[in-house]
Amino acid sequence: MSKDNKTHQRIVDVAFQLFAEHGIEKTSLTMIATEVGITKPAIYYHFAFRGTSYRNWVEAIAERGIEFGVVTPDRVVANAHILALVVDNISNYMLMGIELDQRDIWTETVRSVRK
Repeated sequence: MSKDNKTHQRIVDVAFQLFAEHGIEKTSLTMIATEVGITKPAIYYHFAFRGTSYRNWVEAIAERGIEFGVVTPDRVVANAHILALVVDNISNYMLMGIELDQRDIWTETVRSVRK
């Protein structure tokens, strides 16, 4: 994994942690940048956005589910409720301090909804 990809992933991971601790509305890009150890403009470099952070975080989560093969690209929007559950489950694991395996979280969430 390249340094850019590692930083991108670290930003996503830290954002999830801060969302879990403070909520999405109270988490700022400055908070994320400080925790990652980068500048706020560096976040813009990695995500190429301004003012659409929530959408990009959701897209990053959706891409992870696609990478894991538990949801197909054409079904991500149709399965928005699954996306919401994944975010909730990731947040809960982080709040409890439990080591998380995002592949397992995705798989179990999708399995529980499709039963």
